Amino acid sequence: EEFAFFKDSMVIKTSQQALLGDITPEEMANQWADYLTKAQQKYLAKK
Repeated sequence: EEFAFFKDSMVIKTSQQALLGDITPEEMANQWADYLTKAQQKYLAKK
């Protein structure tokens, strides 16, 4: 569920923003890291 949103929506949107210079590659990576960290914590909490 979280990964589907990440790959289908977040990656596309933030990659385009970075390519257009709206955000830096570092900002893009930080957004990805924040999202994936929260998704992992949610997954581990279910176990």
